[in-house]
Amino acid sequence: MGIHTFRDHKLERGEEIEQELLGTIEGTRFSIIVFSERYADSKCCLGELTKIMECKKEKDQIVIPVFYHVDPSDVRKQRGSVGKAFVKHETNTDEEKVKRWRAAMIEATNIGGWHVIKDNGYESKPIKEIIHFIFKRLKPKLLPIEEHMVGLKLRLEKLKSILNIHVGDICVVGICGIGKATVAKMVSNDILCHFNGGSFLEDVKSRSKYHSDKLRLLQELLRDIQGVSNLELNNISEGVDMIKDRLKSQKFLIVIDDVDHWDQVQTLIKSCVWFAPGSRIIVITRDKRLLEICQMDESSEIEVLLYEANALSNEESIKLFSQYAFKQDVPEVDHINLLDRMVKYAQGHPLALKVLGSSLYGKTIDEWENELDKLKNSPKKEINDLFRISIDKLNYFEKEVFLDIACFF
Repeated sequence: MGIHTFRDHKLERGEEIEQELLGTIEGTRFSIIVFSERYADSKCCLGELTKIMECKKEKDQIVIPVFYHVDPSDVRKQRGSVGKAFVKHETNTDEEKVKRWRAAMIEATNIGGWHVIKDNGYESKPIKEIIHFIFKRLKPKLLPIEEHMVGLKLRLEKLKSILNIHVGDICVVGICGIGKATVAKMVSNDILCHFNGGSFLEDVKSRSKYHSDKLRLLQELLRDIQGVSNLELNNISEGVDMIKDRLKSQKFLIVIDDVDHWDQVQTLIKSCVWFAPGSRIIVITRDKRLLEICQMDESSEIEVLLYEANALSNEESIKLFSQYAFKQDVPEVDHINLLDRMVKYAQGHPLALKVLGSSLYGKTIDEWENELDKLKNSPKKEINDLFRISIDKLNYFEKEVFLDIACFF
């Protein structure tokens, strides 16, 4: 892996510069466009620019504009030397081609980039920042995921198909069900390299109770998408304005975990239209109804797609349980009957299967039977906490109904 530059003087005599450049552009993941004072004078540069912007749309190529000793506004609005160059091209070049060049330049200059100001310190600083930006995306920091993943490959592919990262629109996907956070982490690790940056905000519910909590969440989001560690905000309004300005120029992957009210999302992201095309927002919640309500909201700017992570199948549950209870993918023959009862008790919850399997590793059949008897009257704390989460989110009336029904069992 490395960064390779392309310079015209390396071409052999007689080669078609344009064709070789087109092949080089098509085969790259990142294109750095250096807009200089005389950039627009070159028809070759403008042709390359047009090709780069086509690859951005068709191949999801990441484009990084650098404004070298020129005012970004002059380049964007095609004033000064840039405007003069286009006027000259219009006298001796096909009109439609010039229009494509102009459109490509406008599109490229609307992407957030670097402005290298003349006589403003060492130019090595922006160079280092650009290299850091690229390498961070070539080798993004991956989220930690537990070992012994069972049954998640199909769930990962399903979620990726819903996210459909190769489509240029803005997409919001709500995830509910069992193992939702793990699947979200897996997909984030898998697709993050296709974005200009990303943020995974964990435990948003518990971190949204007070004004200071919300401010810290905004700071975390901004630090993630800007790639800085020392950013401090004075208030929420300042953070919201900075996020709006940052999100519109580059595409990001934002994951918001453990949401129980939609306003927790809106505190961080006031409007989905702030995002650049191609951005993806994932909202993780235990409340499927919350996502369904958002889907039915006709006033919503963007459709919320739903992905429900299902419990593990019986076969998947046996494999995961066996990995912890026997340190292998299949159970021992003399434990089959007891294993079926354990798997049934866990109801396809990965965490419950891991806790039960780990607690029974190396134990005798008699000890297994004693453990099953204990579970009938006193579930393990980790499993009890797992199921209690679903009870705690019920309102008073729903809890009373649940207790009435429980009395029959």
